Amino acid sequence: MIKIIRHKNPIKVCDCGDILSPFKNWESTSTGAGFFSKPDKSFYGEKKFLPLRAISAKIWTALEALDIKFDTLKKSLSYECPYTEYTHYSAVPIYLFSDDIDDIIDNTKAIYWKDMYKDHEWMVDMEFPKDSKEFHISSINESFMGPGYTHGTRPCDGHGRRFDALIALDNGGYLGCKVWVWYNK
Repeated sequence: MIKIIRHKNPIKVCDCGDILSPFKNWESTSTGAGFFSKPDKSFYGEKKFLPLRAISAKIWTALEALDIKFDTLKKSLSYECPYTEYTHYSAVPIYLFSDDIDDIIDNTKAIYWKDMYKDHEWMVDMEFPKDSKEFHISSINESFMGPGYTHGTRPCDGHGRRFDALIALDNGGYLGCKVWVWYNK
């Protein structure tokens, strides 16, 4: 079982703004209490990766298939939008980054077209066209994230924006994700 761990030296996901969950204290909101760190440029095409949607459009099913224990963090990331009254998540994993990505692909039964996902050059062209420096989020994953409003954030009080972030794994890999960051007026 692969576990999620806090980053040893997390880099702020953005210069200002707050990641509202998981909350530890106001000084750590730019890293989500150390669970998130800003990706460096190598995560936009240099490092080997697998889009989680290659396993399932349901990200929690994909993480389960990869034997990644996500339940505790998933619960802390859930929020209820006061306007839609639906439960959403303030962060959604999109990619798995690992030096062993070819072995992971070979050993994951749910992945079809294994050769396609092992073709790193082709995958970079598909996910990061024209040197894009942003993780690609599908409309399904956007729906998991919801509008970003919680009982503590209001449209008249500020706005939210999605940023790229990394979640560290105890096997040396990372989950690339989108995370809501809230800006007060």
